[in-house]
Formats: sequence, C-alpha cells, structure tokens
Amino acid sequence: MEGEGSVIRNREALTEEFLPERMFSRDGQLQQMAQCLAPIAGGSSPRSMMLYGPPGTGKTCMSRYVLSQLSEQASFHHAYVNCWNFETRFKILFSILQKIGADPSKHRVGTPIDEIIEALARKARSRQLVVILDEVDRVSDEKAVYDLVELGACVIMIANNETATYKWDPRIRSRLSSAERIAFPKYRHDELEGILKDRAEWALMPGSISLKEIVRIAERASGDARAAIAALRAAAEKAEAAGAGKVTADMLSEPSGRKDRQAELNRFQIAAVTQLKKGPLPSGELLELITKMTGEPVAERTFRKYMEELVRLGMVRAEGEGRWRRYSVS
Repeated sequence: MEGEGSVIRNREALTEEFLPERMFSRDGQLQQMAQCLAPIAGGSSPRSMMLYGPPGTGKTCMSRYVLSQLSEQASFHHAYVNCWNFETRFKILFSILQKIGADPSKHRVGTPIDEIIEALARKARSRQLVVILDEVDRVSDEKAVYDLVELGACVIMIANNETATYKWDPRIRSRLSSAERIAFPKYRHDELEGILKDRAEWALMPGSISLKEIVRIAERASGDARAAIAALRAAAEKAEAAGAGKVTADMLSEPSGRKDRQAELNRFQIAAVTQLKKGPLPSGELLELITKMTGEPVAERTFRKYMEELVRLGMVRAEGEGRWRRYSVS
C-alpha cells in the first residue's frame, strides 16, 4: 500500500527485465522479426537473425517481446543467453539445456560436450528451438553457434556492430549467410519520450513526474533507452526517499561520462590488464599467466581476439608480430 509521498508503485517496470505490452518506434524491426519466426506456427523452420545497433536501442527487449507474442500462438523451446556471462562453448550450450527444461543434475559441469549436444538434439527434435545469444561478439568459441545451427535451431544473435561475426570461421559464417540482418538505430528524442511516458505510467504514481522532466531525461540519454529508463528510476527513487511525492528537476542526474572501461572486460581481459600493470610482457608469457590466474585454459586464437579488443579500447599497447609480440598498458 502506497503511503503519503510515494512515487513508485511498480518497481519491476523500471528494470531491464520488465517486458512492456507494446514496443515503441520499432514497427519495421518487429515486422522483420515476425516474418522470420512466422514459419514456426506452421511447423516449418524459422530464419536466424542478426540484430545490431548501439546499446539501448531495443534489441534485447524486442527479441524477448517477439518470442513472448509468438509463444501464445505456437509451442517451441526458447532460451536467452548473455554471452558476456556465458562465453565458452560448454557454458553456452549447458545454459541453454538448463533453460529449456533439462535436469541439470544429469548434465553437470565436466560432462562431455557431445553429451550436452545430444541432450539438446533430443529437445530440438521434439519442438523447434529458438535461442537468443545476446552480446554474441563476446563468444570465445563460435563453434557453439555452429552446434546450434546444425541442430536446426533458430539463432537470434545480438551485437552492437554488424561486423561482430566477420572474423568467425568461414564455415560458420557460411551457415549463417542466410540470417536476416536487422538494424536498430539510436532512438530520437521524441521516440524516447514515448518510451518514458509509457514506462512512467506503468511504474509511477499518477502525476508524480511532469512532461518537462520526461523530456529532459530523453534529451540527456542520447538515444539510449536503457540509460533513459535507468535515469527515470534514479530520479523516482530520489523523490521517494525525500518523501516529495513528485520528481523535480534537481533530482535528475547529470549526463553520465564515459563508462568505466574496466566494466566492459571479461575475466580473461581483466587478468591480462592486471598482469600488464606490473610491466610489459611477451605474448606467450602473458597467455600463461592469464591461464594461471583464471584457472581456465585460453586458446591462442581467443587470446589474440581478447588482446585486439584491449588494444582497440586503448587500454593496451602492442608491439611486434607473432611470437615476438609484446604488450604493455597504455
């Protein structure tokens, strides 16, 4: 029961997990995705997709929304995997197996990968399998995607850049050549306003935020709906804590600066930066130290990929080529 000065009535509606009843300013993308998935309702194979665009442009939310709508018309297995947290082949496939209803006690960590694939195959034979792979550019072994395609799964890949899979093995890229590519551009200010108005109606008490404040939040979010909703939540929480009953201009957060680059890294990259802060290291020695720190072996190809990204982010410098390559912190 809301007390005097309450602002928030539904906190879930201010989280990333909240699934809205309608999507704003994404009619074209919605239609493309629906067309790719429509064959499921008729018992045919759907088409895989690559959704790409800047953070906060609705890619993940749209994927979950479309599958939610389709599940009301057709029966199919579906799973969502964030490859930032589950980046290896085993972890991706094991996570999917758990999420589509397999008993995890029968497929513990250490189980041969072939057994995991066979368990997934049995599930895929019973019903169509649709898998969302978010942050797909974080996959350390793209053979997991190959496995899914070979099983007949529809794979919805999500990345910030269209080029996320360009360096994958040609055989895997060939399997994905027919995947529909769907662009998600940044939202315009007026589009963000619509999203924020709808979210405020779900989450906040009537009259607790004015259009003027909503417009300000939208302007500061630079086309990022995730950032805009986070700013709305922060302002509402400030108003609630103050017992003000209303969001005011002084409760709006200033535009945030560049995100801490460390937050963008996986544990292998964090280990690399930690070691390089002690001094420059040759490629082979750095790889050995990373393996010891994380307790998990890293393939040389994967190691090179991680280090290339650190160089691109400006966190690491690289000199030389091949076995003579040396790294140091920037």
